[in-house]
Amino acid sequence: MSRYTYARLLDAADIRILELSPGKGKEEVVVQLSSTPLKTAPHYEALSYTWGDPTITRSILCSDGVVSVTTNLHDALANLRYKDRPRYLWVDAICINQTDSEEKSTQIPLMGEIYSSAQQVVVWLGRMTDDVTGVFSCLRKMEKFVPMYGYGSFNMDRFMRLDYSAVVNLFQRPYFRRRWIVQEVVKSNHAIAVCGHETIPWLTIESVASGIFARGLSSLMTPEEDEQMGFSAMNNIATIRAGKVKRSLFNLRKATWLFECTSPHDRLYSLLGMASDLHEYDDIKPDYTLSHVDVFTKFAASSILRNMDLDILPPCSMSEAPMPSWVQQFDKYSMLGTIKIPESGWSFNATKDTPVQCSFSDDGHVLRVSGKSVDIIKSIVPTPANTPVSEFPGDLDELMAALEVSSGPLNTMARQAMYLLASRKLAAGDNLESFLLDSNKYEQFCRVLLCDTPYRERASGVFVEPLTKLFALQELFCGGPTTEIVDRLPECIDLAQSIGPLLSLITFHRSFCITGEGRMGEMPQNAKVGDLVCVLFGGKVPYVLRPRGDGRYTYVGDCFVYGLMDGEAMDMENIQAQEFALV
Repeated sequence: MSRYTYARLLDAADIRILELSPGKGKEEVVVQLSSTPLKTAPHYEALSYTWGDPTITRSILCSDGVVSVTTNLHDALANLRYKDRPRYLWVDAICINQTDSEEKSTQIPLMGEIYSSAQQVVVWLGRMTDDVTGVFSCLRKMEKFVPMYGYGSFNMDRFMRLDYSAVVNLFQRPYFRRRWIVQEVVKSNHAIAVCGHETIPWLTIESVASGIFARGLSSLMTPEEDEQMGFSAMNNIATIRAGKVKRSLFNLRKATWLFECTSPHDRLYSLLGMASDLHEYDDIKPDYTLSHVDVFTKFAASSILRNMDLDILPPCSMSEAPMPSWVQQFDKYSMLGTIKIPESGWSFNATKDTPVQCSFSDDGHVLRVSGKSVDIIKSIVPTPANTPVSEFPGDLDELMAALEVSSGPLNTMARQAMYLLASRKLAAGDNLESFLLDSNKYEQFCRVLLCDTPYRERASGVFVEPLTKLFALQELFCGGPTTEIVDRLPECIDLAQSIGPLLSLITFHRSFCITGEGRMGEMPQNAKVGDLVCVLFGGKVPYVLRPRGDGRYTYVGDCFVYGLMDGEAMDMENIQAQEFALV
């Protein structure tokens, strides 16, 4: 039988509805497609799922032809069909002609409305395999005593008596890292999750995952950081849905950094249907005929010119040619080490509200922006992520056995301990005792480690005291008696829950430095000695630029430098403004 031929949609606001014919077991999957205006569409359900491996497909019958779908979608349709009546669904892979870039460009902007207009969203999590058997029963039990967002009372003993291996395994499935699901479940009025033939309210999954993340329980359930990501990702969805984060495009970008997608275009396009400020980006339309480099570059330039600021520049540039270094890629690395908190926005003003002064090359790939070159990186401590665990002075094997943890989280703890102690050593110079007694300088150091992010009221006691305790514990951790480390483990856990997440968020992907003028700072993780510290007009923070030797510069990332965050550079009359060509 020949491949199904799509009839063109008559109007840009039309959609196709899939009629899933009755069937059971191994019977062939049969569907029919019909078009309808979205505004007057009959009752339908919208399917939320992950495509799976696109190279492994199966055929389904569609009217007078066949359509190839991934194995996971075939499983979903075979499991979701009724035995005695048709079921009406909207399924992106079938209802959108995936070979027609023009149609995709008109249908993608409708997806937010498609999911919000659906009678319900059906979340397909895959087959009920042995490793997830009983998972919905376990989630229902957890929902009763693991409060959402970590609020309310909690019984740790009861939690630890549960066999939660099926929950851990479920959250390893690709669905929980798919970027498009954020819009699909956030926009839904009602959603159910289906695994095999079992169902559960989606909110149960969302609630339990959020509670697990908020209480730091995922590290107890599994020591591997990659296996904990699903809980963090679902917590982000719960936060967006509950309105705890304003749905601006910037906030959505940060909240979805853990999620992945097949097409790089969708790192941006998947957010448009949720953004509350989408009207400000009316010139950004899904267009799959453009390369993703052109899409992201156009968006970055448009944001700079529209807002007359540099907020769109990434915290740390991981770009490789042909992507310009100053362009935000919206991938999982794009927000690492960010010093901007979505809820509060920028709390710095490095250029005293000076508007951006910029222009672009004819192809849009070179950003020419005015500013001042203020300092240079003189010495730097490599980011914890790049610190060799082999340099740890203690016995990690002995600690691993005594603390009953695996090498994953222990290696992370070791890297951060070495990084913080090395940063303190660089800041103190040759006399640690004198440095610790100099309360002014020591407070500056503590504030730099946290990039002053949550403490703009400069209440020093808020962060100096816990950091001082943390340093004492890390000195013990790096070579102290194992028995004493074990005895003080509860103290370590208390600190980890209070100040640890903030340190990890910022410093694990930052590099502590001393500049040529003796300033302390936190640099992007890829910064190097000799990089310039600059303030660029329109920017709220300083930036790190790397001279290329041809009069142009590579953008490295933003930074925190004590003494340059509140417009001090603008008062330095001895430093003249200049133009930087960023490529």
